[in-house]
Formats: sequence, structure tokens, C-alpha cells
Amino acid sequence: MSPRNAARRLRHFFLLLPATAAAQAPVATPVADPLHWPLTALLVLALLACLYRLRRARRAEAAARTALGARAEQLERAEQRLTAHFQFSPIPLSLSVLDDGRYLKVNPAWEAMSGWSSAEAVGRSSVELGLWLDPSDRERLVRELAEGASVVTRQIRLRMRDGSLRDVLYNGAVLDDNGRLCLFGAFIDLTEQLAAQAGLRTLNEALEARVAERTQGLETANRLLAENLDTLQRTRDELVQAGAMASLGRTVAGISHELNTPVSNARTANSTLADRVHEFREDHRAQLPARESLDIFLDDLEYGTRVTGHGLARAEELISSFKQVATDQTSERRRTFVLDTLVNDVLNTLRPMLRPHPYELHVRLDQQILMDSYPGPLGQVITNLVNNALHHGFQGRNHGTLRVSALSRGESEVEILVEDNGEGIAREHLPRLFDPFFTTRLDQGGSGLGLTIARRLVMRTLGGSLEVSSDVGHGASFRVRLPRVAPEGSVADETGW
Repeated sequence: MSPRNAARRLRHFFLLLPATAAAQAPVATPVADPLHWPLTALLVLALLACLYRLRRARRAEAAARTALGARAEQLERAEQRLTAHFQFSPIPLSLSVLDDGRYLKVNPAWEAMSGWSSAEAVGRSSVELGLWLDPSDRERLVRELAEGASVVTRQIRLRMRDGSLRDVLYNGAVLDDNGRLCLFGAFIDLTEQLAAQAGLRTLNEALEARVAERTQGLETANRLLAENLDTLQRTRDELVQAGAMASLGRTVAGISHELNTPVSNARTANSTLADRVHEFREDHRAQLPARESLDIFLDDLEYGTRVTGHGLARAEELISSFKQVATDQTSERRRTFVLDTLVNDVLNTLRPMLRPHPYELHVRLDQQILMDSYPGPLGQVITNLVNNALHHGFQGRNHGTLRVSALSRGESEVEILVEDNGEGIAREHLPRLFDPFFTTRLDQGGSGLGLTIARRLVMRTLGGSLEVSSDVGHGASFRVRLPRVAPEGSVADETGW
């Protein structure tokens, strides 16, 4: 009751009190008492205050009982959740008395791990079950917890019911169960993980051993490869030298045949002159020769000396060209030379090979192109390109035209063209034309190295480029572009040749 309501009821009480008293009391003269009404009011107020406090206390008690019930319900639900987590956790869990190790509760995961059922384990200690491979491990763990450690984590080895050993990561904590200290334990089975790690270590060791073995094998293979590359380099150089010597040998054969005519003519003329001198001497001894006989003798002498001189001059020319070409082709000596002179010398040594064939040779040379390069390799390139035209372009033909040009291209470059109107080159052969040992005349003595060597010399020694264009039935054109001044050292060749 609020104070306002209490005051209202008290006022109503005082208003009714005199009328009620007058109706019930005998008619008498009233006695005046000045303390009666104040004391009565105070008693009523005290009574109302007590009633108010009692009502508040009852409401508070009811609210407390309601809150306590809700709290108890919450605790019950929390206990149910905790029990559910404990029971259905995939991690093995146990609750045991700290002092003697008797199990109070274990979950199914623990049962599956240990092999002991909950009924068999509860009430017995872990030492009795023989779980600890070394019981001193539990003593040390309990001692650490007793000394104040809140949680202990340790890797231990346990013996299962079937006698198998399992490595587990144990996490232990102390709980107060209504004044009784209990040990809550969680077990994480590491057996498979450790076995996998051991297997992984074994595999890594095996892999390292295999890698070391493979590394050694690769080192051996690399060493053999380096030796093979060195052998290949030497073989390549020997092939190049052999190609040069083979070309030089063919040139020698042609020169020998070419020298045979002027030398034979000179020898015949010399023999004839010797006979005429002998006849003239005999006539002179017998009698003075007539003027007519003397004129005939002088005419024969003049003709013989002219034939001999012409033959010897031709032989000297051939020998000079051959000597220069041979000197250049058997060495890679760098020198200054005139391009048209070099080309003429090379072609002079090749004419004897051309003469037995019905092929025409047309030469176009720009005059006085001064080169600072390697005349031997350049002569070898021209020789190989001409031989390629003779042996492949004109194969089986009774006619053909070969054009050799040496032209100036600006102040720093020259261009050499070797063109024929022979059979041409098949389109599928063009990408492989400069590959080592590629030839379409293997059964006819072709080595497949002529163009390979030519390209190598052009690119690596002379510092230029060699290109080919051809159409079947319309001949082939080989274009060599060279700097007038060859680069120092070797120029890289992507073909390796």
C-alpha cells in the first residue's frame, strides 16, 4: 500500500470513529483525553508499515525463488551440454581422483582408444589397468599439478588393453568436485602421425639418397657430355679441315689436268727445238747453211720459243692461283685482299672441273673491293657453293648456267651470289638444307657437310649471313652478305656448326 492510500484510509477511519462511538456508548457526559487520538493514529501507521514491509519481503522471496529456479535450470542445461560434449567428443577424455587415480568417468572415445569399457574402468585406477608404460610418468604429472601448474601437457606412451603401445599427447588439469580434487585428462593419439612422420623421414632420406645418386649420375653424364662435346668439336674441326683438304684435292686434280696441256706443249716445243738445233749444228759442220735454211731454222726457233713461253706462262698462272688458294684454304690467316682478285683465283682453280661439263660460267665482279677478312674461309665458301651447284643443281643435265657475282653493298658490306638454273630445291628440304649430314645424294658420294661448313664459315669466321631461295625446276640462289672488315674473334652460330 502506498503512503497516499494509507493516509486516505486513516482519515476515513477518524471520520467514522466518533459516529460509531456515539451510537454504541450510553448517553453520558464525555471525558476529555488529549492523548487518545494521537496514540491510536501512531499504532495504525506502525501496523500499516509492517504490513507493507512483509508484502515486499514476500515479493522479493518469490522473485528470488524464480531467479534461483532459472539459475538451476541454466546449470542443469549447462551440465547436460557438458555431459554431451564429454560423451560425444572425438577426443578421448577421462575424469579421475587426483590422489589415487581412480576413474570416475570416461567417454566412448577413451574406451575405443584403450580397449577398456566404462564399466570396467570406473572405480579402478590407471595404474591398476596398466595404462602407464612407466608409472613414474603419472607421479611426475601429479606432482607438477600439486605444485600449482594449472595445465600439464606432455607426450607419453600408454599400453592399451591388447598390449599395443600408443604415443599420445596428454593434457591434464585439476578440477574441484565438491571439495574433492579430480584430474581431467584429454588424450590426443599421435601414433599414426608419428608413424607418418617417421615414414616421411625415411622417404626423405631415401629421396635425398636418390637425389644424391641422381646428382652423381648427372655429374657423370655432364662430364661425359662435356667430353662428347669436346670430341664433337674436334670432329667438327677435323671434318671442316677434311672438307677443305678434299676440295683442295679435287682442285689439285683439276690443276694437274689443266697443267698437263701447257706443260706438254712446252715440252713438245722444247723437244722440237732441240732436234732443229741438232740438225742445224750438223748442217753447219758439213757446210755453211744456206740463207733459206737459216731462215727456216729461225722461224722454227721463234715458234718453238713462243709455244714454250705461252705454255710456261699458263702454267705459272695456274700454279700462282693454286698456290694462293691452297695457302689460304689450308689456314685461317687474316689479311687484306682485293675481293675480285680472290674470286678470280678461286674460279681459276675450279675451271678445270667445269671444263669437262657443258655448263656456262658467268662472272660479274665489282672491281677493287678491299677486304680485311679471311680469304681462305671465303674461298672455301665459294668452292662449296659452286660444287653444290655442279653436283646437285645440274645433276643429270647436259646444259646449265652458273653465275657468280661479287658486288659492293654500301661502304661496309659486300654481297656474293652463286646462282644456277638447275633442278632447284624441294620446299620440304629448305629448312634442313644446312643441317649436318643432310644430303639427297648420299648414295652417290654426298657427305651432307658442304653447305653446313659453308654456313659455319660465313657466320662464325667471316661474321656474315648465308641465305638460300629456290623453286623446283627454276634453280637455286645462295646469297652471302659479308662485312668488309671481319669481326674480331668468332661470331655465335645458333646451329652449333
